[in-house]
Amino acid sequence: MIMVTFTGAPLGGFVGSLIVAELLRHYAWPVIFVLGGAFPLVLLLVIVVWLPESPRFLARTPNLSARQQALLARLDIAQARAESHPVDIATENPVKMLFGQGYALQTVLLWIIFFCSLLNLYLFVFWLPEVLHLTGMTPPQAVFASSLIPLGGIFAVLYLGLLIDRFGPERALALHYALGIVFVALIALLAMPYLVLLAILFLAGTTIIGSQTGANAACGALYPARMRTSGIGWALGIGRLGGIAAAPLGGFLLARGLPPTQIFLSACFFALVAATATALLVLRGRPSTRLADPSLPAGLA
Repeated sequence: MIMVTFTGAPLGGFVGSLIVAELLRHYAWPVIFVLGGAFPLVLLLVIVVWLPESPRFLARTPNLSARQQALLARLDIAQARAESHPVDIATENPVKMLFGQGYALQTVLLWIIFFCSLLNLYLFVFWLPEVLHLTGMTPPQAVFASSLIPLGGIFAVLYLGLLIDRFGPERALALHYALGIVFVALIALLAMPYLVLLAILFLAGTTIIGSQTGANAACGALYPARMRTSGIGWALGIGRLGGIAAAPLGGFLLARGLPPTQIFLSACFFALVAATATALLVLRGRPSTRLADPSLPAGLA
C-alpha cells in the first residue's frame, strides 16, 4: 500500500514527459519550466483545501472540527483520545532513536541504500534525454523514450510490494537492484534498434524507480510508528544528497570525453552498492520495539 501511494511521482513523470514531448514540437525549452512551475501552484491549492492532518495528530488534538471528527470516525479511531496512551509518540530525540535500541546498523544501511539508489535514479533520469539527443535523436524523440522510465516504475508496483511482503526487503530489493544493473549496462554498452531500446528503457525504469519505491516502503515498515517519520525523512534526505551529486557527476564524465551512453556505467556501480547494502539488512537486529504496541487502539496500532 505504501508503494501504491508512491505511484503518483512516476505517473506524473510519465504524463509530464508525454506533454513535454508534444510541446517541444512547437515551443522552445522554456515552456518546460513554465509547465513545471504552474502545476505545483495548482497542487498547493489542492493541499490547502483537501489534504487532511495525520489521524495520529488529530486523535490527540482537542476541539476538532466536524469534518475532522468525521474523518476519525470513518477510520474507526474516533475514541483514541480517551485512551491513557493513545498514540505511539517519540519521547526522545528522534535522530538519537535512529541510532539506538538496535537500529544503528539498519539506519546506516538504509542511508547507504537511499544515497546510492537516488544517485543512480537521478543520474539516469537527469541525463537520459540529453544522452539520447547526443546519440542522434530529436528532442521530442528523446523525451518520449525517457518517459518509459517512470512508466516502468509504475509497473513495478504491481508485483514488487507483494514480493517484499512475502520474502522481505533483503532478498526482493537486492535482486531488483541487481537486475537494474543488467538493463543499465545494456543501455550503456550496446547500440540497439529504437524499439528494442524503448523496451530496455521500460525495464530499466521498472528496476531503478521500482527499487527506490520499494525502498521507501521497506523503510516505513522497518521502523516503529514513533520514529517512522524520522526514519523515512532522514533516509530520503541523505538520498537527496545522492540526487544532487548526480547532475555534476554526469557533466564531469561527459567533459572527460566519455561516450554519452557510457556515463551510465557509473550508475551500475551505485546500483551494486545499493544491492549489497540491501542484502546486508538481514544482519540488522530485531528489537522488541518493532512489535506492535498492544496498548494502542486497534486503529492506531
